[in-house]
Amino acid sequence: MDINIQKEEFSYAYINSIVSTAGLSQIIQTRSMDMKSVDITISKPDKPYPVIDVQVKCTSSSDIIDINKNSILYDLPVNNYNQLIDKDRRTPLIFILVLVPEDVHDWVVVDKAKSETLVKKCAYWMSLKGYSETNNNTKQRIKIPLTNLLTPDSLNLIMDKVGKRQEI
Repeated sequence: MDINIQKEEFSYAYINSIVSTAGLSQIIQTRSMDMKSVDITISKPDKPYPVIDVQVKCTSSSDIIDINKNSILYDLPVNNYNQLIDKDRRTPLIFILVLVPEDVHDWVVVDKAKSETLVKKCAYWMSLKGYSETNNNTKQRIKIPLTNLLTPDSLNLIMDKVGKRQEI
C-alpha cells in the first residue's frame, strides 16, 4: 500500500479512537467532500447538533517545518487553507494534524507481555476560521499550538462550544 494512503487510513482510525472514546460518532466523507476540505464529520450520535467537519493531514516529523516547546509549524496546502479560513461556513471546520513516527512499523506497537497496544504519536487541532487570505500558490505556513492536543476531553470541549454557538 502507498505510504500516503496508509497515513490517511491511520489518521482516520486514530481520530475515530478519540471520537468514540469521547462518546461521539464519525463519518468519513466521500471524495467530493474531500474536494471541499472535509475528510470527516463528527457529531453526537443521538442529536443532529452540534456537528463539526474536519480536514485531516497525517505526517511524520520529517514533513514538519519545526516543533518547539509551544507550537508546530506546518505547511498546509493553499486549497485546504482557503477552505479552513472561510468565515461564512455554517458547519465549523477544524484542522487536525496527526503525527506519526517515521517508520510505519512504529505506529502501533502490540506488547503481548503487558497486554497493551500503544498507538504513536498524537494529534493536534486548530480552527483557522477568519484567518487572513494568502497570496501563496501552493502552501501556507500555519502555527498549531501544542496546547491543542486532540483528546476525548478536548474534543468534547470543542463540541460543547459549537453547541453553544461559541467560537472554537
